[in-house]
Amino acid sequence: MKKRTLSSIGLATAVVASLIGAGAPVYASTTDVEAAPESTCSINYETQKTFCVEGDIEDLTAQLLEQQDVALVEADAQGRADLASARADASRDGDVQPLANYVLGVAYDDASYGGRTIVFNTSVSTTCSTHSFSWDELSFAYWQGFGWANVDDQISSVAPGPGCKMWLYVDSNRSGSVYKATGNAASLGWMNNQASSIWFTG
Repeated sequence: MKKRTLSSIGLATAVVASLIGAGAPVYASTTDVEAAPESTCSINYETQKTFCVEGDIEDLTAQLLEQQDVALVEADAQGRADLASARADASRDGDVQPLANYVLGVAYDDASYGGRTIVFNTSVSTTCSTHSFSWDELSFAYWQGFGWANVDDQISSVAPGPGCKMWLYVDSNRSGSVYKATGNAASLGWMNNQASSIWFTG
């Protein structure tokens, strides 16, 4: 099945994308078997907490809202986002209003936006139009595959959020050679599986 990046879908509310596994594994039998879903994770800048689900970004968005009352949203360049849908969903359990976390960008461990996925996000609604955000040690950012694994030296494609650019550095603390992704990058060339820190900026 085809994978799509966030911006290719043009979301303004809860992040809803089809990022489903790209094909079935090969077995000795002739029966077609659907590949097990890859993990998709969220990591928040302010708390540095990681939340993962087995599935795609739709599953992640639903589980964040259901389990943590967090609405994962994509703001426009001025930080505006329509939370009406997320708040309507939250009202099913009463009057609890979800906390909004805004997408900074998405990283994937395979080229062409495949494999495990991590959504970097912040509680700052204006995201990169007013702030910059740095993960200086990607060894402390995790995605869940076969057990827990950190993101360090594992990124193969990226999709910056609205108004953001993603700068990937070979070394921690934003040092060493840098790859500047100003838009979606289905492959990273020489930076493939090399990033040890990341900076989101406008």
